Amino acid sequence: MTLSGTGRSFVLITWLRFEASKRRRGAATSTNIDLMDSNPPRIFRVGYDYAEVEDDPGRFFSEAVGRWDASAHASPSTVIQAACEALVAGLDSGALRELAGLPSDSRRAEVDALIAATLDELSIPRPQHLRQGHQVGPGGRMGGRPAIDRLRLSVEPAPESVGGFEIQVFVNDVEMTAAGAGMGMDPYDLLIPKNRFIAEDSSHRIPIARCECGTYGCGVTDVSILRDDGKVHWDWHEEVPMSRGVTFAAVEYDSEVARVAADRSWETPDRTAGRLVLADADRDVLAVNDLEFGWVANDHRDPSRFACA
Repeated sequence: MTLSGTGRSFVLITWLRFEASKRRRGAATSTNIDLMDSNPPRIFRVGYDYAEVEDDPGRFFSEAVGRWDASAHASPSTVIQAACEALVAGLDSGALRELAGLPSDSRRAEVDALIAATLDELSIPRPQHLRQGHQVGPGGRMGGRPAIDRLRLSVEPAPESVGGFEIQVFVNDVEMTAAGAGMGMDPYDLLIPKNRFIAEDSSHRIPIARCECGTYGCGVTDVSILRDDGKVHWDWHEEVPMSRGVTFAAVEYDSEVARVAADRSWETPDRTAGRLVLADADRDVLAVNDLEFGWVANDHRDPSRFACA
């Protein structure tokens, strides 16, 4: 179905309501809507999988808004599609209908204004007002996320074009760094001299993934880590690899984080030397002399030389 012109919003909402009625009757609801007035055209799949949306459309929409808020580079189509799916699942308000009818190249200010109006009309708390690790539940109530996720960390050789090593992050056996910015961070960035995966009672943010070129900043995936009531919460930032934050049982999380930090099986001789230098150097003495560490590694001009910067 192609939608364009001034009647676009009306036709879109009419179609969504038709799809919702089919879904409630148990009919198939897989539908593509081609938004021709966007640039480039976007295909919204409406009705393809409602297991997550139907469970609680208010929470689904709130989490979509949270992802939109967390990224300065997110496409408006992400939250517009969430509005479409929430409408089909039964959520309804005037502002939500307007949001669902926006073209995918809308200005961020226009999208933000309709999001705020939708949240107010539906009495859904704004995601930035939620405590980390909490979610909007039935009836707009807020509660902690359950510890339903599993973490595995693995240090692996980085692609030959980059060299060195990367920390791959598996959540529920799905690798997250490739799904995010592209590849994992170097162990020196996260494990040495301090294990930055350790969860504390106050939230801290660490890099999880970098661009496939090897540069953090060219591509970025970060995660905020918080320990709370026997659980560890992760919430994604920037190039997010999945549609929700994740929560682990603290005992299992702590065990995995300690295991990967103690595992030296991947270390080459130069990496062992680098770890010892980074871990044992007297940084107070360096600071007195206005010095701080930049990096330690084999000199790229002469790999037989070990260099400290």
